[in-house]
Amino acid sequence: MSRGERAFRRLDMSDWSAKNPYSSNLNENYVLNGEGSRKETRHLVFDLGDSGLQYKAGDALGVIPRCPP
Repeated sequence: MSRGERAFRRLDMSDWSAKNPYSSNLNENYVLNGEGSRKETRHLVFDLGDSGLQYKAGDALGVIPRCPP
């Protein structure tokens, strides 16, 4: 594969891992449970940009927060 082909190849899920995480911004964050619920379930929307990542209902996601300096 030439250097140009590598630069333009489509990314897939195997390009990102715990050792090579995809950095993303959180676009939406809201609580799904009604008032008085005994648990808290949130709906989170991340900007996946051109990562090639596609999530479906039931998929798991690891979040590693950035700590301010």
